[in-house]
Amino acid sequence: REEAEAKMGIHADYVRKLTNSTPILYVREGNISDELLNLIDEEHDISLLVLGADIRAETAGPLITFLMSRGASRCRVPITVVPGNLTDEQLDALF
Repeated sequence: REEAEAKMGIHADYVRKLTNSTPILYVREGNISDELLNLIDEEHDISLLVLGADIRAETAGPLITFLMSRGASRCRVPITVVPGNLTDEQLDALF
């Protein structure tokens, strides 16, 4: 748990610098796919799931593979998959 919180803290600092807002962090134990879908069901303020695709592997990643094959039907929010090789400028152009 400590390791997960430390890693998330690094990303939270980046988000704070980028958006001037503090992200809400969740740490859960269990099957990643199940816990993610349970969290989305429980937290009604979540309105979109954005996932970064792994560009170094043969697949986009296990979570994206699960969601695109059978998990999407269990997800109550839209799912956006972002290629992991986009530059900051390309990401900014999406918004």
